[in-house]
Amino acid sequence: ISYRNNVNVRVYDVDMYKASNEWNEFSQFSNIGGTTTVTIDSLKYTLYTSNHTASVMGCVDGVKDATISSSIIYEGVAYNVIAVASHSFENNLGLQSVKIPGSVRILGVNSFVGCKNIKSVTFEEGLENIGQGCFSRCESLTTITLPSTVTILGEDCFAESGLHSVTCLAKTPPACRVHPFDLYCIIY
Repeated sequence: ISYRNNVNVRVYDVDMYKASNEWNEFSQFSNIGGTTTVTIDSLKYTLYTSNHTASVMGCVDGVKDATISSSIIYEGVAYNVIAVASHSFENNLGLQSVKIPGSVRILGVNSFVGCKNIKSVTFEEGLENIGQGCFSRCESLTTITLPSTVTILGEDCFAESGLHSVTCLAKTPPACRVHPFDLYCIIY
């Protein structure tokens, strides 16, 4: 592997780099720093020990309402929760609501895809990137309000969902990859 084909990035940034036109020519992405996986308050996290950040990796069975904390403490060390990892809640049929704090900047590719029973998603200001397919096939999700901080909507991020209306608080429209919404969705 030549160095020009390998990029070292934080694990929660890999999907963003792969989706970027400027970086998609690279063939391999490696993770920086050590990690630890823990479960706290029924949510699974990967902790990045080098910079004291964390990504949500899913939840234990039976969780209906997932409230993600902006920070968690593990073994006396605080970790800022800055991402929801790709595929972390994929096809979780028990999940009905999600609350995402402002510390979370990125929702990874297909983070909540196929969560057919999610009726409510609440975002605090701070979220910047909603990854490809993130909420696709979330059939019970009918309305959503995007915070003013959202700058990127990934391809098909709300495709085949139940959305009928979207309220976007951003002054500048977010950059949209191909078809973030279905055609019958009304955007306010």
